[in-house]
Amino acid sequence: MAPFNRHLRDLWIAEDCVSTVDDDNDDNWMSPTAKVKRITMIKREILAWEKITPEQNIRRIS
Repeated sequence: MAPFNRHLRDLWIAEDCVSTVDDDNDDNWMSPTAKVKRITMIKREILAWEKITPEQNIRRIS
């Protein structure tokens, strides 16, 4: 789970700002709707899963 969380954090840091569909309203740029937040998080999670390599996917048994 560590590589996934690391990739999620890196994507979150690299993200500039969550953009809404109606960007013409400047009042709500700091507080996007819950729907926009969920969609953004889902897209970020998909990108994080795609970044995991087979070498990172090996579990260590001790």
